[in-house]
Amino acid sequence: MICFIGPVANAGGPAIKNKLLVEYLQKHTDVKLINTYNQSVWNRIKSILLLIFTPSKQIIIGVSHKGRKIMYPILRIKKCFSKRLKFSCIIIAGSFINKLKQGDKGLKKTLFLADLVTVETQTLKKEMNALGFENAYYLPNYKVLTGLTNDQKHDYSTEALRFVYMSSLRNVKGLRTMIEAFSNLLEKHPAAILDIYGPIKNDFDLSVLDGIKENKSINYRGVIENKDVVEKLSQYDVFVFPSECKTEGFPAVLVDAQAAGLPVIASDIQFNCEIIADRKNGFIFKAGDVEALTDCFLLCFNNAEKMMEMAECNRENVKIYDRDTVVQKYIEALKKHGWKI
Repeated sequence: MICFIGPVANAGGPAIKNKLLVEYLQKHTDVKLINTYNQSVWNRIKSILLLIFTPSKQIIIGVSHKGRKIMYPILRIKKCFSKRLKFSCIIIAGSFINKLKQGDKGLKKTLFLADLVTVETQTLKKEMNALGFENAYYLPNYKVLTGLTNDQKHDYSTEALRFVYMSSLRNVKGLRTMIEAFSNLLEKHPAAILDIYGPIKNDFDLSVLDGIKENKSINYRGVIENKDVVEKLSQYDVFVFPSECKTEGFPAVLVDAQAAGLPVIASDIQFNCEIIADRKNGFIFKAGDVEALTDCFLLCFNNAEKMMEMAECNRENVKIYDRDTVVQKYIEALKKHGWKI
C-alpha cells in the first residue's frame, strides 16, 4: 500500500497533477489518500495525525512549501523510528532550490533521506545533482492525452488571428505587458483578437482589465473548467504565456496548448525556455519587455508556413507529457528502490 499526502482536486495546478498521479497509482496498488486540499484548521490537524499514525511504509508526499514546513519534520521523525520507511517527495515549482542553496538544513535533510525527489525540469534536476542529490528525478508536468490532442488545422494566412491567454490573473503573470503589446499589434493588424481566461486572484490589479473595456479586440472571458481547456484552446491560433513570476514552475497549460496544436509565445522566465524552443514550437521574449512581445505578435502574421510547422511540432512534442508514460516510468524508478507496487 502507498500513502499519498497532498492536495487532490479538479482545480489548481498542483492539485490536478496530484489527482492524475493518484488515479494512475490506484490502477496498480492500494492507495491511502490524505487529501490536504481543504485548508480548514480541522483538516490540517486531521492530515497531520493521519501522517503520524499511518502504518504504510511507502509514502509519496506532494505538498506546497507551507505543507513541507509541517510534514517534512514528521517524515524525518518517522524515518528515525523505522528504517524500513520509504518515501518520495514531489516538488512543484522551482523556489525550493533557492532554499537549498541558502542552507535550509531541515529541507536538505529530508530530501537526502527520500528515495526519490521529483522535480519538473531537467534544469532543476541538474541543479539538484550539483548540490549532491543523486536521488533527484525528472518528473515533468503531464496530462491524460487520450482524446485530448487536436488535429484541427489553423489558417495562419488570415489577418484575424486569434490569440489566447489562459492562466490565473495575477500581477506577476505579465498581463499588463501582454495587453500593452497587443494594443501595439492592433495598430498594424486591427482584425486580431486576444481573449483572456482564468480566475482573478487577490493580488491582481483590476485596473488592468478596466483598460480593455472599450476595446472589442481584447476580452476577459472568465474561467474554463480543466476538462474543457484543450477543447477551448483549439478554437484559437496562438497561445500567449507572458509570465513574470520568478517562482514559475512547469505550467500545465503549456502542455494543454501543445495538445491543442498551438504555437506558443512565452516569456523567458524560469524554465519556459526548456519547454518552448524559440522559433521551433513557439517564440520566446524577454519577460516584461513590451517591445519584444510586440515583435513576437507581429511574427505570427505573414508567416503561415512557419506557424503551421510550429503547430505540428507541438502536436508531436506533447506526447512526451502523456500521464501514463510519465507516471509509469516514475513507478519503475520507485521499484528500483525496493518499492512494492
